Amino acid sequence: MLEIFTSANLAYLPQCMILLDSVRRHEPAARFTLLLVDAIPNDVAVQAMLDRCDEVVLPADLIGPDYTHFLFPYNVVEACTAVKGLGLERLIARGNPTVYLDPDTVLFSPLERVVTALNHHSVVLTPHQMRPTTSLWHLGDEITSLRTGAFNFGFLGVAPTDEGMEVASWWAARLAEHALDDPSSGLFTDQKWGNLIPAMFSGAGVLRDPGMNVASWNLHERRIEIDASGTYLVDGSPLCFFHFTKARNVGSAVSRVKMVGNAKAAHLWGWYLAELQRYDALTPQVGWRFGQYWVPDGAVISVEDRQRFRGTPEELRPLNPFCP
Repeated sequence: MLEIFTSANLAYLPQCMILLDSVRRHEPAARFTLLLVDAIPNDVAVQAMLDRCDEVVLPADLIGPDYTHFLFPYNVVEACTAVKGLGLERLIARGNPTVYLDPDTVLFSPLERVVTALNHHSVVLTPHQMRPTTSLWHLGDEITSLRTGAFNFGFLGVAPTDEGMEVASWWAARLAEHALDDPSSGLFTDQKWGNLIPAMFSGAGVLRDPGMNVASWNLHERRIEIDASGTYLVDGSPLCFFHFTKARNVGSAVSRVKMVGNAKAAHLWGWYLAELQRYDALTPQVGWRFGQYWVPDGAVISVEDRQRFRGTPEELRPLNPFCP
């Protein structure tokens, strides 16, 4: 059985449901797990969506009673990243190939090419770009990769081998303490750590498949078409999964795909935005449970408060930092 998981808070529940729809369509035998870095509200519609997942794992399930100390130093993006390694450890221990996908990715064909690669590699990655650009205009994408990481960790595939288990444990330990968006320290959540994987793990493989992890940062090097059967193709290969990063920022997303001449990609963005709108109508707007103090008045936790907590010795930290 293939394990597929994602990590998100409730604000990304619409994206999670679109991803889940695509998993049920193209990988119906896979088990889908949501790491929900939030609290579950008393809402029938939200519960109905969560019930569609095969498993919903909360921070306390992964971390135990100290989960508040684990999460407090992080903002929402960092927190959803920090638990990814722990989730991978939990799932890979079941003995199945395991794939992480960001909640804003969508499958358009089965993951058979990923599963085949995991028969030969302990871990597989996808690069942000696959070949050097010849355009000074797109040189910025390469510079961004130097700053944020060569590989995009909206996807990660790991095999249940000894080395795959080692990768999971290493990644979990690094992210638990250092899933920070802190360029001054050379960190960008999990992606800069990923630069080390091909150097440290001999079984690592890089999937140079144009149909995988198609996104705004590589559209200039990939041509999307639709064949007579309605199948999306990327440079002639079936589109496997598309990464709709920052999809709600309609202007930048659609203008980017039009700018590089990918009319079919712009069509995909339009479809995704319509799906988002459909699920938005079902999802209540609630604040992130770990974005504010629980008492006394629900004040927003500042960046400075989180940084101060990171610098406080463990013995001086409050029992529950969300209730100081």
